[in-house]
Order: sequence, then structure tokens, then C-alpha cells
Amino acid sequence: MLETKNVNQDTVAVIAAALSAMGIGFSRVRAIRPAERQKWTDSAKVIALRKI
Repeated sequence: MLETKNVNQDTVAVIAAALSAMGIGFSRVRAIRPAERQKWTDSAKVIALRKI
């Protein structure tokens, strides 16, 4: 059974669609959980800006 702890069902649907588009079966997914770091989006932005 898939664990979707505190994850919006729309988010699960988008992840399933992305995996399907890549040819990966959603049945391989065991869990979808939010990132533990609350500032992960800010970290990603900084990394992206450094690459410009």
C-alpha cells in the first residue's frame, strides 16, 4: 500500500503522470512524503542561480 503522508492527492496524481510519461510504473512507488527540510525550494533556487 502506498504511503502518502500529508501529501495532497493532486500532487500524487502529478507524480504518477510524470512517472508514467517516463515509462516507470507507479506500482514501484512505495511512499510519497514531503521533504524534511522546509527550505528545500530556496536551496534549489540558489543552486539554479549559481549555474546561470
